[in-house]
Amino acid sequence: MQRIFRLPLLLVAAMGGCRGESPSMSQPTFRFPVEEVFYIKPPVDRVILVGTVQKGTVKSGDTATVECKGGPVSVFVEGIEAFKQGDVKLAGKGEQVRFKLRGITKDHASKGDLVVGESDG
Repeated sequence: MQRIFRLPLLLVAAMGGCRGESPSMSQPTFRFPVEEVFYIKPPVDRVILVGTVQKGTVKSGDTATVECKGGPVSVFVEGIEAFKQGDVKLAGKGEQVRFKLRGITKDHASKGDLVVGESDG
């Protein structure tokens, strides 16, 4: 009787067990190709990336990764500025905005890089 009981449990475990990462864990929350890079000199010392949100929604306070030619750089979205609107809390697909980022230097980012939002996962 124990063998009959164990067999279904093994089948259930094999069929419904861990299948790796879920799609929500591996999908970025937004995509943002960099069109222009600006640098504000000290005492502010800030990198500003300009582009159009290609996918998803980004909000101030999000964490992201800038996929640079020298390798990925983790950043914090300190602020978002929309053209003709000033500072905004969030931006969605198709909106052209400027990101104020913390965690990146002027030597990291360049035109053509990609900023991807980290999943809440």
